[in-house]
Amino acid sequence: MPQKGNLMRCTPATVLFAAGLATSIAGSASAQLFEWITPADGQWSNPANWTPVGVPNANGANAVLGLMVPYTVSDTPSNVVVNSLTITNPNATLALTPGRLSSVRAGGIFNDGLIRLNQNNAAASTTFRFDQSALIDGTGTF
Repeated sequence: MPQKGNLMRCTPATVLFAAGLATSIAGSASAQLFEWITPADGQWSNPANWTPVGVPNANGANAVLGLMVPYTVSDTPSNVVVNSLTITNPNATLALTPGRLSSVRAGGIFNDGLIRLNQNNAAASTTFRFDQSALIDGTGTF
């Protein structure tokens, strides 16, 4: 235990470790924004369709379909979870895959496009769940 008036000495490795740990903790606590970048129909599960490259499927993921051209995003993976879903493009369609579960956390949904559930009268039901209290807003269609 350092005494009053004494300075505690740290090696450069200790300082770098502490800085790295603090950055890691801060990064994991923040939400990550994923934006659709493909100007055509595509699969939710394809990491190349999003920026940053990856698939929004985590508690802190915020998915945005805002690219202003007509397109349909399909092939949602089973048990996809996002904090929020934002569709600002009125010509964008999110076609949730029949027989799968999709969940939205507290960030809610803002929809100016179309979210299609149980498309083509599929035999398997599509489940869309809110895991916490959330808001559905926008001028789009569910």
